[in-house]
Amino acid sequence: MNKQKKGLAIGLSMLVLFVVFATFATFVTQASTPLVTSFGVEDTIIGYKNDTYVLIPVNITNVQNGPIPAVVFNVLYNNSVLNVVDVQRGALTSNWRDPSYCNYVWGTRVALVYDANSKQPIPNGSSGSVVVLNCSVNGGSGYRSELIFGDVQLAEGESLYQVGTAQAKNGIFRVLP
Repeated sequence: MNKQKKGLAIGLSMLVLFVVFATFATFVTQASTPLVTSFGVEDTIIGYKNDTYVLIPVNITNVQNGPIPAVVFNVLYNNSVLNVVDVQRGALTSNWRDPSYCNYVWGTRVALVYDANSKQPIPNGSSGSVVVLNCSVNGGSGYRSELIFGDVQLAEGESLYQVGTAQAKNGIFRVLP
């Protein structure tokens, strides 16, 4: 009977230690995960029927738990209204490597990484454009498309390289006459 009580006490102690460790590990991971207030575009973006292209800045607001050396995201849109034809560096990433992107039926996936030689990841407190989407206007007057941001991944810098996410700021693209 005494051995059972001792075994139970050891088992409960190990369980409590595990719960404390798991809770602490989760807190540490969340505390170092990069965050931003918002990631996306203005509420309404306009283009004109006769315009060939429109530039749409994608902004990040109030970086926390950074700095951020890499960004990956999806933007969903109706490609019968507009289509991404190029992605350029934004104000906060002007010294980074050129962004890469891939168009799909549902929209575009964008990835960009800082140039390790310039050592200029996006610092805490920063707000501004990360990339500029160069889009062709395909739709006629009155057409519209939502720009929906998803799977936003923000990498935290050395040494943990935690990946955080961001609150999406979606917008609407409208074609005017």
